[in-house]
Amino acid sequence: MNGTTKDIIRGSVALYLLSALTKTKLGQRIVDGPTSFTKSQMAVQMRVQNLSDCKNELIFFMPMDLIVVLDGEEKGFRIVRICFVIPPDNLGVTYFEVKIIKLQRENGDCHSDIGIGFVTKNTPLCHQMPGKFPGTYAFFNDGLFYGQFPGEAAFNKSFISDAKFRSGDIVGVGIGLTSKQIIFTKNGVRLKTKSTYYVHSTDDLHLAVSFFNPGDEIEANFGPNFKHNIFMNKSI
Repeated sequence: MNGTTKDIIRGSVALYLLSALTKTKLGQRIVDGPTSFTKSQMAVQMRVQNLSDCKNELIFFMPMDLIVVLDGEEKGFRIVRICFVIPPDNLGVTYFEVKIIKLQRENGDCHSDIGIGFVTKNTPLCHQMPGKFPGTYAFFNDGLFYGQFPGEAAFNKSFISDAKFRSGDIVGVGIGLTSKQIIFTKNGVRLKTKSTYYVHSTDDLHLAVSFFNPGDEIEANFGPNFKHNIFMNKSI
């Protein structure tokens, strides 16, 4: 967090204020060379939607970085969905990273508490685990990846080697806009997976982070400076 003070925005109020306060490039489309974003697109809306159902359980610290904390006492899945639709064209990679500031259950290898991935506009933001809802994809601190893939009636669950993360780790997820392939990173290193994961379409996908335990806290990074060198991903 830059600076000495923090602006705090709680709950559904963020629906109206985040887009006005944040000056961050979201869901950066990365290609070899300059991106096609214009200056007017540098301050893309960064807000979460439909938070009234979540009461005042999400706290946002502004304005230099997006830091999100799950407040309150009730456990249960809460999703922060960034109001930026992944570009529907076939150029480059959409990618973002999350630094885990605080994971309440540090020994929670058997619990999917914090997840990072992609959800659709109609994904419920409260009491819904991303990856189990149709058309959503996410991987979690316990190393598990969840996704409901095209033509399959139920969600899939897979373990990704070396993907478990804790406080202090930086994890990332991206999609190749040509191949529709999903990639995962941890502390700057692309993770190897036994299978190759694809999304059916990027037409209605939003970057998202989910929380389960009060006190879980993350800092989101939408670029352009990432821990992982995204330009190395020639294979997607």
